[in-house]
Amino acid sequence: MARLVSLIVAVVASLAGGLLVLSQGGVLYRLYSLNFGRVGLENPDTVVPVAIAMGLLIVGALLVVVASATAGWSSLGVLVVGAVQVIVGALGTLLPPTLSARSDAGSASPVYTGLRELYRVLPDLTNGLYLVLPSGVVLAIGLANVLLGILAAARRRGQVASRAAARVVSLLVGLVVAVPAVAMIAVGGFLNYRYLITALRGVDPVGLALLGAGVVLLLVVVFAARWSSMAAIVGGLLVLGGGLATLFVPRAALAVVNRAGIGPDVIQGITVLGTVGGFALLGATLLGAGIGARIAGRVGARRSNWVAPHPGAEGDEPGRPWVTPGYTPVDGGGAADGVDRTSPTVVLPSDPPTSPGYQAPGSR
Repeated sequence: MARLVSLIVAVVASLAGGLLVLSQGGVLYRLYSLNFGRVGLENPDTVVPVAIAMGLLIVGALLVVVASATAGWSSLGVLVVGAVQVIVGALGTLLPPTLSARSDAGSASPVYTGLRELYRVLPDLTNGLYLVLPSGVVLAIGLANVLLGILAAARRRGQVASRAAARVVSLLVGLVVAVPAVAMIAVGGFLNYRYLITALRGVDPVGLALLGAGVVLLLVVVFAARWSSMAAIVGGLLVLGGGLATLFVPRAALAVVNRAGIGPDVIQGITVLGTVGGFALLGATLLGAGIGARIAGRVGARRSNWVAPHPGAEGDEPGRPWVTPGYTPVDGGGAADGVDRTSPTVVLPSDPPTSPGYQAPGSR
């Protein structure tokens, strides 16, 4: 039953959250383009629509968090969702929308064929998808969900227990690796988008190389959840906050960064992906992965009949085995010796009763 519920919640939350984020990201990108980048505090006329779009975008990001967090109870949902995301993301990242520079020359990708029809009904959502799919964001999220499903299954079985040193390393991974990973995805994805969609020249080798490196670093952050959930949680919060902050960076500040020697591709890639909701999707996926890993750790700790040594552990580090004075486990329950702890524990008194009239079985 838990697997079925996890599957339904993961599919519904992931689909609804992703569509809500990208549709509102399309709204923000439209406002950004029409006002030449002057949105939010730089343009008072855009404060209300930007605030509404950002509020709905945050709601969608929370749904994505819920979808990934279902891995704490069952990996089926994130594995199914991740597999679909990998397929769709690969098609959107590697296949061009048309066979040639002519728009009527026929479609090479069923994904972009569907987007053309969707644009007639939901143009803002389609714009968001057009910007995110070639950038490899959906592909990266799908791979992260698949890896999360595998790691969460191991933690629920109680096979992995983190220690204090592992938490420190995991925290450093989240602080140091998450933001560069997303930045590389943004820059490489933008280069690939420009070649694949704008110029219709196929995939960009440099863009794919940067994108691949960013995806690998992102998976490193998710893999750190094998020992502790700190990396994914901290990294997810940083990426989410950074994505929202890109909407409020003044254009003058970007000009200063450009003069400092950072190329326009870097600025455009980060700005576009942050505006359209790509950072929100990546950050929400990391945050959900961390929460799911922590829940899986608690489930594994309960199955192993362990208790946390202090409240701050919250299931990340099992403590000493459960012991009741005067009772002896007869089937290995509660012992930290690798015995299957999912079976019921039967206990017997360590000393026979000494009440008057008691006769041990077989003493007659």
